[in-house]
Order: sequence, then structure tokens, then C-alpha cells
Amino acid sequence: NILTFTYSTTYQQQAVKLPIAFELVRKDQWVEKSTKQEGKFITRRVRQASVSKIEMLRRRLHTLVFDNQICFKYVTFDTWYADSELISHIVTRFNKHCVCALKANRLLSFDRDVAPKQRAYVSISEADLEPDVAYRVYLKGIALEVLVVKRVFRHPDGRTSVQY
Repeated sequence: NILTFTYSTTYQQQAVKLPIAFELVRKDQWVEKSTKQEGKFITRRVRQASVSKIEMLRRRLHTLVFDNQICFKYVTFDTWYADSELISHIVTRFNKHCVCALKANRLLSFDRDVAPKQRAYVSISEADLEPDVAYRVYLKGIALEVLVVKRVFRHPDGRTSVQY
């Protein structure tokens, strides 16, 4: 329940990471949540934040870019924040690049010379992507061309995992 903002750079050939901001997630309201367990719906009251983490991230980035005038090129975050609207906002409003992992069901299109509504989309996991090759594609919901790279990781126990 905390968002952290870290500035990373290299100084005299040393990696430097500086914490520059954080946001506490305030779960300030009660809501009813229903879950299905053993064929029955169970309803319980849980605490929930009135402001989403994505909105908190957007507001803090606005402060860092425009008020604090922090100079940086890239915003990195995990798949949980890889929202089309947020990515578009970071690129167009803040003029920054995004680096993030994408979920395997994210839709992409290789159609470059086609109107967005006519593009043929396929899930990223079903696309024929070679590992470690950058592809210029369009993600559904993002009007800008993006680079997507498929990374394959081999674990010591023989398993493999894929990240996009």
C-alpha cells in the first residue's frame, strides 16, 4: 500500500538510486465485495481507496515533472500499471518514455498503414515474436507506435518463463 518513486542514474560509473517521492495508499472507504466459494457467493466488507493507484501515480508524476522539474527520460513500472490510458498520458502529456512489462493477453497489431479501427489485433502471447528482437507495433488503446520485446528466461530448475 505504498507507491515509491526512485530516480536512477549513473554517476562516475556507479549506479545511483535516490528515493524522490512516495505515496501512501489510503484505504478510506468501506465497500461490499462478493466472491464465489464452493458454488456460493460470499459477501464481506473490505476497505478500499477512494483514489486509484494509477491516479495517484499520474498526480505524483505531474508534480515531479512540472512542479519539481525533475529531469528524466523514462518511467518504469510493472504490469499492474501498464494501462493504455496511463501510458498514453505519460508519453503525450509528460513527453517521457515508458518501460514496462505487459501481460500476455495484451492485444497488439503489426498493421502500420491502417486506420486504428481497421487494425487486426492478436494477443501478444499468440504473436509470432522472436526472443530479444524489438518489434514496432500498436497496442490496442494506444494511438502511438511502441516497441515490444519478447524475453525468455531459463530457470536453474529447467523451467522457462516469458516476459513481454
